[in-house]
Amino acid sequence: MILGCALTMAKKMKVIFKQLNPEKFAELIFDMKECISAENLHREDSCFHFDIPEEIAKEIINSEKLTKELNEKIIYLIKDYKEVEEKIIHRIQDFWDKEVERIFFKEMEKHMPNCSDSEYICYVTDKMVGSYFEESREVVLNLMKGKNEAWLSSIVAEEILHLIYWKFWSKIFNKEMTLEERFDIGNEGVNGWMISEIIPDYLLIENNVFKKFGWDKIDRSKGYRWIRNLRKRVDPLWVEKKDFSDFIIKVHKLCDFKRQ
Repeated sequence: MILGCALTMAKKMKVIFKQLNPEKFAELIFDMKECISAENLHREDSCFHFDIPEEIAKEIINSEKLTKELNEKIIYLIKDYKEVEEKIIHRIQDFWDKEVERIFFKEMEKHMPNCSDSEYICYVTDKMVGSYFEESREVVLNLMKGKNEAWLSSIVAEEILHLIYWKFWSKIFNKEMTLEERFDIGNEGVNGWMISEIIPDYLLIENNVFKKFGWDKIDRSKGYRWIRNLRKRVDPLWVEKKDFSDFIIKVHKLCDFKRQ
């Protein structure tokens, strides 16, 4: 039972790596307003690697859209922001193009056929966490010090996987829901967001195809401490699955969410 998305795969899928300039950065900060709250502003695990004054944070949270005035305030806030050197971005792009791109999209097609878009944009910065933006098909690579191109590519793959996964999810469950609504389905033990965050473990980290990049040595439970406990319930479903669609349908029964 393999369900595909309505998309013709005549075009080659690709990822374009770009500088995150201040104007685009301001847009992404606003789009990630759910990460901005009084208790999150100065935490080490904040989505942003700089302090956001509380008065600006409140204005972002309470604004329905990014006005010109608010946009200018955010840009002023990050006026000292330095873009990543072009040579670093070129190295990441070169590694992705030559080593990762073909086999990554091949694996995504195997599990979630015809759900990859023809092009994704990846912004490279050291000032915010890895993230994805569904409507624009854009992702962010958090440029962490001491990590090589192979390791950094795993983050790019994870964020793009999320975009592909949610497109696949919408096809399987035939539900018109916002990303936030999909995150919230479930119960105290497991919800839609948690399920989406364990998918990279199966399709990337434990996939032998990517072992040559050292991805199998990545422990995502360091960032998501609940993963190990949840996997005790989910791993048997992965082992017994007929295919990826079957696994997704059955794992959602854990959070009381059923296919129509």
